[in-house]
Amino acid sequence: LTLPTQKNRNFEKIAKTPLDTFQDELDRAMKAAVCREGRVGVVVQDLQSGEFIYELNPDLPLAPASNQKVLTTIAALHLLKPEYMFKTEVFSDVPKDDGIIDGNIYIKGGGDPFLVKEEMWKLADQLKNKGINHVTGDLIVDSSFFDGIGDPSRDWGRIKMPLWYNAPTGGIAFNFNAISVLATPGKSKNKPVKIEVDPPLDCFEVQGSPLTGSAGSRNSLILDIKEKDDKFILLLKGRMPSDTSTQTYYRHVNNASLYAGHAFKYYLELCGVIVDGKVVNGQVTESCQRIHKHESRPLYSLLQAANKFSNNFMIEQTVKTIAAENVSLPGTTMKGLNAIYQSFKTDMNVNTEGMILNDGSGLSRKNKVSARQFVDVISFAIKDSTFGPEFLTSLPVCGVDGTLKKRLKKMNNKRLVRAKTGLIDNVVCLSGVLDCRSGEGLVFSILMNKNRCRHRDSKKVQDKILKAMLKYWSSRIEENVTE
Repeated sequence: LTLPTQKNRNFEKIAKTPLDTFQDELDRAMKAAVCREGRVGVVVQDLQSGEFIYELNPDLPLAPASNQKVLTTIAALHLLKPEYMFKTEVFSDVPKDDGIIDGNIYIKGGGDPFLVKEEMWKLADQLKNKGINHVTGDLIVDSSFFDGIGDPSRDWGRIKMPLWYNAPTGGIAFNFNAISVLATPGKSKNKPVKIEVDPPLDCFEVQGSPLTGSAGSRNSLILDIKEKDDKFILLLKGRMPSDTSTQTYYRHVNNASLYAGHAFKYYLELCGVIVDGKVVNGQVTESCQRIHKHESRPLYSLLQAANKFSNNFMIEQTVKTIAAENVSLPGTTMKGLNAIYQSFKTDMNVNTEGMILNDGSGLSRKNKVSARQFVDVISFAIKDSTFGPEFLTSLPVCGVDGTLKKRLKKMNNKRLVRAKTGLIDNVVCLSGVLDCRSGEGLVFSILMNKNRCRHRDSKKVQDKILKAMLKYWSSRIEENVTE
């Protein structure tokens, strides 16, 4: 009996395929401490075949953070259509006579999420160009397109400060419903800090006298805001070092209609249109006549701005607009979320078991979505030519722009990845696509929860997955070229 030698032993290793190598690399990435100690769901799907080429806890509902915006964006493009425009209308209760409206003027909101300073000035200038010079009555603000509830979810209440990223919604809302306060230190210690509000509306009142500290000292300036008697009171305290440049502080307001009304009055007066009366809340009556309609940029363009820079306010405005246009007036968050949920279940045939939509932007920790559900919704959008291209252009491009600008910058083929980031305490997520030209590519979702705020470690794991996907996809392309 002759024992087999090493040479003739049948120990030849079966060559690994690129897919085997890809799956091994993802398995190794999942062994990171931040994955073992937290809760992670990962799904990667081959778009052309529909095969799920990698899965880890694919059906585990997890908090998606701002990946939630992907779902809202797709539903909005599907239900409202990419070309949808938000409108802001101006009415009067009496006709113009020789440039004078001897009565009230009304501004009625249509949920525009991008009624910023430039747009409000344009609206005022267009009225001036219609020959209106003087309004003897009040400026009445109609925000009835939405309900009067600003915060989309009670869960937003955990964020105590009135910061720009948790700004409440409004049927009419100016400048993302946030104010800009510029603080400039004095030239020497104990000199007053100069405070400016942009734009300088007369509804703002500054209280407190912060002083300048010595050069190199800590900046302890604190800004809070409260609302009282139709006024926004800015409360300031603390010190600014004398060697600090001008700092800008952003805070949101709760009375969106009052803020928008005062802004409109301010820009009217800048354009030479005098309004004698006050800014008050109210509604357009049946006897009023429309004198101007201002339209926003198309929805697809606004969603691009919202997703590239993860603007919560713009997305929440969109949720309520879905409700107002597809369900009933006034638009509410709950009606909008229900319409989104039903569109996934009925129109897109997504298994929505375990899915919880608590807001549209992902700031709520009570949202629950699985990685497979993300992939299913994204795959539907990519394959639908009526809005898929517009969805793709809304996503940040890896290493190029938006919230992915600093990721994988040294990778030559990084531009193939378009994805939405998501980050709140203990949550880091990333969902999107790789390539997707000619109906081919990868769709993926990486949801990482309970990571004890180890955001950097979580992003490193995600980057390893992205690199493995790029490597695998490059091998697929080379294989196709060879064939």
